[in-house]
Amino acid sequence: MSQSIRTTLAYILRHPLNRGRPARALSRFVGWQLKSRVVSTVEVPFAGDTRLRVTRGMTGATGNVYCGLNDYEEMGFVLHVLRPGDLFFDVGANVGSYTVLAAGAAQASCVAFEPVPASFQYLLDNVVLNELQDRVSANRIAIGAAPGSLSFTSEWGVANHALAEGEISTNAVRVPVQPLDDFWPIPAPGFVVLKIDVEGLEGEVIKGASRTLQSPSVKAVIMEILNGAESRYGYDDWVVHERMLQLGFGLYRYDTLTRTLTATADVAGGNNLYIRDVEAVRARLTSAPVYRVHGLTI
Repeated sequence: MSQSIRTTLAYILRHPLNRGRPARALSRFVGWQLKSRVVSTVEVPFAGDTRLRVTRGMTGATGNVYCGLNDYEEMGFVLHVLRPGDLFFDVGANVGSYTVLAAGAAQASCVAFEPVPASFQYLLDNVVLNELQDRVSANRIAIGAAPGSLSFTSEWGVANHALAEGEISTNAVRVPVQPLDDFWPIPAPGFVVLKIDVEGLEGEVIKGASRTLQSPSVKAVIMEILNGAESRYGYDDWVVHERMLQLGFGLYRYDTLTRTLTATADVAGGNNLYIRDVEAVRARLTSAPVYRVHGLTI
């Protein structure tokens, strides 16, 4: 057995939504490996009544196939905190897993951004598959500090990123860039959640979202930092973290199964959950409807 398969199996069996159910988890893994070699694109159940269109090699999306919610804390948080009429910004949407959770399962409105053409097409496919065209505005652009353009890799799936100075990619694509503040609605909805996952350029997104992040409507931000990607651009993600604290957000962890929100000072190397107006958020989490995910009620 290769090291990559061992690592994948260890992740699957450790995942909170698979604990105590190893046979079922391994059956899903084997079933996906077999089916994805026969059929290029597979439609799989997701959260509630939603579905995802997944192809072999989609690292994040296949994590949902194996585990129900690949990002256990953050995806569970999105399911439980959003309601119809809320707004979700999906910055770095990739193939649309978070978009489908927010707009499909939780029935919030969603503005999604994905710069890479192939990933953007999968995002559109998943929006159409779940009949979410009325709730989702999908934009094939990058979000940054100011209007302009950037070149992106296009062959690395969830690891696609803007080319750093001196970096070369034979399949690079040039895409427009706009600040997130350009998409801030007036009047603002009462409850807004952001997800920001842009492979090292989170600091640029924050710079172009000053008005957005200062709005009291923004209750939570899910953001990937300290994963090493920021170093390719010469940025310091600790500056991003400190900026979030200055804006009145605290750092929290969320347990999807128990719906427990816990304050922490430990910044993770990966997704981090920043929350403002924590009591209002807790009230949302505890009163949220239940969802079926991989046979479990959460």
